[in-house]
Amino acid sequence: MSRQILAIDIRNDSAAAVLLSTGLKNSLIEDCMFISLHNDKTDAKSIDQIISDVTEKIPAGGASVLVALPAHQALYRFVSLPFDDDKKISQALPFELEPLLPIAVEKLKIDYYKQVLEDKTDLLTVAIDKEILENYQDGLEQNGLQAQLIVPGAFPLVLTFLAHTPHLPDHALILDMDDDRATLFVLKEGRLIAVRILAGGIRSESTAESMALRIRQTIMAVTDTRSMEFKPAGIFLCGPGLRRRNNVNTLVSVLEIPAQPIDLRTYLPRVESSAQVQSWNPPAMDNALALALLETEAEPCPSFLRTSSLLKNYWNLYKPFVRIPVVLLALLISLGLCGIILDNYLLQKKIDSIDAQMVEIFKSTFPGKRLITGNAIDQMKSEIKSIKSGSIDPTQSIPAVSCVDILLEISKLIPKDKKVELLQMSVGGDNLTISGTTPEYQTVDDMKVQLEKADYFKKVTIASANTSKSGNAVRFKLKIDI
Repeated sequence: MSRQILAIDIRNDSAAAVLLSTGLKNSLIEDCMFISLHNDKTDAKSIDQIISDVTEKIPAGGASVLVALPAHQALYRFVSLPFDDDKKISQALPFELEPLLPIAVEKLKIDYYKQVLEDKTDLLTVAIDKEILENYQDGLEQNGLQAQLIVPGAFPLVLTFLAHTPHLPDHALILDMDDDRATLFVLKEGRLIAVRILAGGIRSESTAESMALRIRQTIMAVTDTRSMEFKPAGIFLCGPGLRRRNNVNTLVSVLEIPAQPIDLRTYLPRVESSAQVQSWNPPAMDNALALALLETEAEPCPSFLRTSSLLKNYWNLYKPFVRIPVVLLALLISLGLCGIILDNYLLQKKIDSIDAQMVEIFKSTFPGKRLITGNAIDQMKSEIKSIKSGSIDPTQSIPAVSCVDILLEISKLIPKDKKVELLQMSVGGDNLTISGTTPEYQTVDDMKVQLEKADYFKKVTIASANTSKSGNAVRFKLKIDI
């Protein structure tokens, strides 16, 4: 599925229309037409008639409508500013243009073409009377059309040509010709430095010679006002006036500048023609074709009306082609999210099972304890730490005895006929240590044997037994496992 664009190029003495179908790989010219006007005036009545003739031959349907207005109905001025911010430009531009325009700024619709240099910004401003613009909009509406883009003159053709021309002289001219007038674009190093509307046309050899004289005068004026050297190495010709070949040859010979006609399609390999397009006339059709391409390419162009953004146009163009991939991507993301949710559910279920096991282990390990915190492992760590700190809990497997009971048991088991003096006892977790003095080593051994008979004690170990410094006693230390 492709998008259709109807581009209408209205001039003072002619009009052209191109119906372009755009797609991902290429663009197709589905239909075109050219109208020659004989009243030499695009007034409100003729505008309505032009649009009616176009829609009668080329049904617009759901196509986007773009319009180029006659170049001579716009005012062109060059302004230089020390900044390139669009907001600042919009604020400063009316004050800069007010002394340069023949009518009040409030009555004009103004736009600009921006060329940013290192230290300044050159603006080619275009302005049109709002009443004239409304006449064209009324003519479109009377035929059931509403323009999405309205631009001045041959700007679409010139900007598209500059964007696709591989080699262009540093100094060059582009001359867009009608029968009764022409628009001259002056180019230096690929930048527009002047735009002039030249009256007279090339209806005859004499008017062609006069046109050549006006072009030379424009070159001299640009050289003087810009204080620069400008010697055009070539002039590129376009517009319906090229059909008067003899007069064009006269113009070129008088100018003595190498001339070349523009055939836009030679620079656009992705643009094809349908079988319905029997004869393609580049001078008459190129500007309408370039206008249609403005909707599919990112080339800027000054405009008097733009009802849709370039981003929106791209979306409308490629929406049918990305719909299926977007649906598939959405399904893929949904499946991924479902997988993540399922993994989280199974993981949480496993965590709950482990928590339940820890609670059971806590209850079986500490049957008399109540689970308070809700986190069994933290409370279990706390209980184990309490046990290791030396306290004896009667709810656990450690004998429920006090230190006094242990001392009593030790005193009972020490032989009565042996002299033993206990100096210290320390209890820590599941063992205790006693130390003291006795006259003989044998007494230490006898104590070990007797203490091992106690029900409270599992194992008795002689940790140390040494003779005191005086030599009259043996200092000992016994380690007892409870």
